[in-house]
Amino acid sequence: MVKGLSCSLFMVLVLALASEVVGQDGTSCAPLAPTRMSAGLVSLVAFQVPAEGLLTGANVVNLMPIASSVGQAKRVAPGKAFLLSLLLPGLGERTCGASTRGWALTATEATLWASMVAFRLYGHWRTQDYRAYAASKAGVSPEGKSHRYFVDIGNYASIDSYNAAMLRERNLAKVYQDTETYFWRWPSEVERIRYAHLRVSADNAYQRSLMIVGAILANHLVSAIDALWVARRTQQHASQGMTDVQFDFGCSPVNPGISVTVVRHF
Repeated sequence: MVKGLSCSLFMVLVLALASEVVGQDGTSCAPLAPTRMSAGLVSLVAFQVPAEGLLTGANVVNLMPIASSVGQAKRVAPGKAFLLSLLLPGLGERTCGASTRGWALTATEATLWASMVAFRLYGHWRTQDYRAYAASKAGVSPEGKSHRYFVDIGNYASIDSYNAAMLRERNLAKVYQDTETYFWRWPSEVERIRYAHLRVSADNAYQRSLMIVGAILANHLVSAIDALWVARRTQQHASQGMTDVQFDFGCSPVNPGISVTVVRHF
């Protein structure tokens, strides 16, 4: 009698958890609609309470847990997700419901663009600095000069020393014939080295900005492939059945017990 009473109390708790209302006649109870709980979706299949007053039959409860991400996931065509993230990294992931990884990729894109703009601005400022420095210290006229000219004036003390070096190397094509237009002369090695550092820092900034452009293109491609994978995974999860967990309660005074059956549908 004590075993039967304890099983009955345990079953009442299970029934209360499933929000089932048992009829007063003690014969049977109708199944309720699915109930949303913290662990997922709980669906009550059938409860049978015998009229004898003790729970001697098999009482079956089916629990179908749902993953937390399924409720937020959206089924999107993989091709559409691919194109969205190719256009804007993270957009395809967010459309599929993967908001965290989507915003992370979008934030990466914004950071890369900000870094590229910053390096371009820094390179522009440094270019203005070394041109102005060359004009004030070496007597250079910077208008209309090529980048190669500004490299050359940082490697040689004057145009005369540069032309002499090119003649020794038999490299007549690089000799500056118009010495007045392309004139420069550094007063000392200190100024020349200072200029060279300014010029190199400007070139390095522009080179880093180009590297970041490559990183931006790579981020678009990586995000597009990731969005394709997320969309396909979402479709696969949606096409698969859920896990059924079946509890069989045998609460007779003779043979009390509980059996659990787990079935996964594919």
